[in-house]
Amino acid sequence: MKNIQPLKVWLQHTLPTVYDDSLTYQDLLGKVLAKLNEVVESQNYVIDFVNTVDFQELVKNGLQDMVEDGTLADLINEVLFTELRQSIKPYFCVDEFGAVGDGVTDDTAAFNAAIAACPDGGTVTTKGKTYLISDITLNRSVNFDLNGATIINGQLIFNGSLSTQTVTLGAISADSAYVPLNGANIFESGDIVFMTSSENFQPMRTYYKKGGVYRITYTTDEQCGIIPSTVFSTQTGTTTLAKISPVTVGIKNGKFTSNTPTYPISGVRINYGAHCIVENCQFEKRAIEVYFTYCYGNTVRNCVFSENNDNAAASIYGVDVATCTYTLIDHITGRAGQHMITTGGWECCLYTTVRDSELCSIATKQTYAIAEHENAVGTTLDNCYVETCMSALNFRAVNCTFTGGNLPQGQYRQAPVISISGETDVGFNNTWFDNCDLGGLVINTRSDTQVSGAYGTYCGNVYINNCTGVTLAIANTRNVNTGGELIVTNSYLEGGSANSVVFDKTVFKNCTSKANIDVMNAKDAVIDSVYFDMTSGVWVSVTTADNLRIINCWGLSGASQCLYVRTSVGVLYLCNNQFVAQIYGKANSIGVLIGSNNTGITWNRANGFQHLALENTLQSDNAYHAYISDGTNNYEVKVSSTGFVVSQI
Repeated sequence: MKNIQPLKVWLQHTLPTVYDDSLTYQDLLGKVLAKLNEVVESQNYVIDFVNTVDFQELVKNGLQDMVEDGTLADLINEVLFTELRQSIKPYFCVDEFGAVGDGVTDDTAAFNAAIAACPDGGTVTTKGKTYLISDITLNRSVNFDLNGATIINGQLIFNGSLSTQTVTLGAISADSAYVPLNGANIFESGDIVFMTSSENFQPMRTYYKKGGVYRITYTTDEQCGIIPSTVFSTQTGTTTLAKISPVTVGIKNGKFTSNTPTYPISGVRINYGAHCIVENCQFEKRAIEVYFTYCYGNTVRNCVFSENNDNAAASIYGVDVATCTYTLIDHITGRAGQHMITTGGWECCLYTTVRDSELCSIATKQTYAIAEHENAVGTTLDNCYVETCMSALNFRAVNCTFTGGNLPQGQYRQAPVISISGETDVGFNNTWFDNCDLGGLVINTRSDTQVSGAYGTYCGNVYINNCTGVTLAIANTRNVNTGGELIVTNSYLEGGSANSVVFDKTVFKNCTSKANIDVMNAKDAVIDSVYFDMTSGVWVSVTTADNLRIINCWGLSGASQCLYVRTSVGVLYLCNNQFVAQIYGKANSIGVLIGSNNTGITWNRANGFQHLALENTLQSDNAYHAYISDGTNNYEVKVSSTGFVVSQI
């Protein structure tokens, strides 16, 4: 580095002279240059110092002094790497604790030793071998990255805990976002809590109790907010609330199998967990592959479930979700012995989501790939392939394909099956299918009650929109009028029936039908804008209906009858329909056939009778005359060789 040369100046000597104390231009410039040269001198001193000092040696000596007195170690450990150290979870490999990994040697002790050395939040890992172990139980949050290993026989069981200290709650209203504490608050915002009641949630089984797992959103002395809202009300029973101290764990990158005739209970079981994740794993030969009980916000994703042995226990499940809330099952495929996914438990099992998955069951088991128990509420299927399905309360399927799977003829082969027995609190027993291929559908009120006495009496509503493969059948009907409505819109019907034992109101609107629609014992049913694409049979068959409306219906094929009124109807509204007889040269076809025993029929003549498309379209079965009324006058309908005759009586 070179020095800076001092500044020099040349001045014009003809500058004007001053006659007072003011500086001349020359004086002023001289002072400025003198100050600048002081700066130059100072800078040159620095340059000379830099050129003469060995900085490498100077830094070396300084660092050596810091090493000797511990200053450097403190700086590195406590300042520079504190945050990094906190963010890195330690890994403990079971092989370094004596695991052999040959699939024959019992490696349980090595696993337990690695777990004992691993702190909370740390991870136990492997070298990707095959490890034979017994059951391993952990009561704290330790993760497992199996690194491609195969686990034989043993279960990984993770246990959180439930406080013995409880708060007795006051009465709860359905759909409530808070619960009354009665001045006994022991909770904080963010706590995971368990609620249980002495009151029965659904009488199919006595152990279905009102309650579930919730998260506290806020607290006061008198109440605490909860997520999600309640799906029940409590009045006379005792309802308690207790805090859960959950485990939060991740289990990934492994295979769980068995080499024993008696399968282990589970592969992974988590009790009282929150936000746990099971991912990138393969399961086979377990009674319950993944088992969650009393958990909140757990996830199973990117897992494969292989077909289990038919000789195993009957209750073989892929994923069992028991009294859990906000469970996510994402991108799984597999086949299980009884149910690939089952939801239920003891208290309510709330808001399970299954998406982007393929779910099957074993052929010889003749059961459902998805089976919800009657205390499951709010399950959603999104973009799934499902061989068979039995749903529960407030079930929703979007963009799904359903098949009849392996259920044989005579055992409700169609799928999915809607279980409409459920909670009596109105509003929590509805079912939605949107943009699905149903592949056939059984609406099943369930007959396998395990308790005597009352059954769930509110069957709720079923909504089917923009679906194909809609084949409706009513099974196991109960002799009670339970209410609810069946609404089918913008769908392709393979056939269907409406039964007021199940639904007080049934609507088919803007549909195409390849098979007949049977209206049986229906009240307030509507068939609106349905195109019948049929080569035989009956478009609409009516048996004992009241206030039936058929409007804007038409077809182009040769049905035997367009409308067949088999038995007595209370009020029948017909408007703007094309009930056309003898189409395509079908000799015996009839537009409207009124069967015997129809003396009680009330026909809305003003809005429908004259809108029958052609003459010779009305026939009275077995030579019976039909008697109709427009509300004021009564009419007799007779058939003649030239058509039908209506005469006032």
